[in-house]
Amino acid sequence: MSLLRCLCGAVVGGVVGALIWAAIARYANVEIGWIAWGVGGLVGFGSACFSGGREDDAAGALAAVVAIAAVAGGRYWAYAWVIEDKISTSMVNKIHIDDTQAIVSIEHAVLKEYTDAGKAIKWPAGKSEDDAENPDDFPKDIAADAKARYARMSSEDQENYKTALQSHIVGTVQSMKSQIAQVGFMDSFSAIDILFGFLAVTTAFAVASGRTGGGD
Repeated sequence: MSLLRCLCGAVVGGVVGALIWAAIARYANVEIGWIAWGVGGLVGFGSACFSGGREDDAAGALAAVVAIAAVAGGRYWAYAWVIEDKISTSMVNKIHIDDTQAIVSIEHAVLKEYTDAGKAIKWPAGKSEDDAENPDDFPKDIAADAKARYARMSSEDQENYKTALQSHIVGTVQSMKSQIAQVGFMDSFSAIDILFGFLAVTTAFAVASGRTGGGD
């Protein structure tokens, strides 16, 4: 039971430390690697506070494992929160679908229809599906077909189409946030981060095991 209390205390300290790290990154707009060291200290302190007096290598090893998870979690939360703020306030709020973008969307659908039907696709010079951003970037027959389909829609149907397209794009952007956070998290580590991570683990072990005073 004493080891379980150590685990509970270490987890509490780790969660608090990870949240502090993420909050600093979010609200101060900085990501400070040495905070990881403090997270490790909080993990060890939490273990010691909950342990009921147990301070040994088993408690220290448990705290070290929790420290690894807490440091990784804090760093990931930092990236996830910052990305959430940036995407919510900049990208998502700026998404607005107009008639031109609606026609481009229909052109992509018409292009797929033509391709699936085996029709010859003759792109304008220097243009392809990858860089077609405006209605006239598409082959003339596809552009004419898409524009005609859009024109045949009632005003209400056009508005509904644009609303549905905007919702789809917003949903796609929102689903990308976790992927962006994961990529940023994996690409963010440097030699100094590894050093502070090591210090976090060793500090958690030392505090939880009672070795901070230089004893056994």
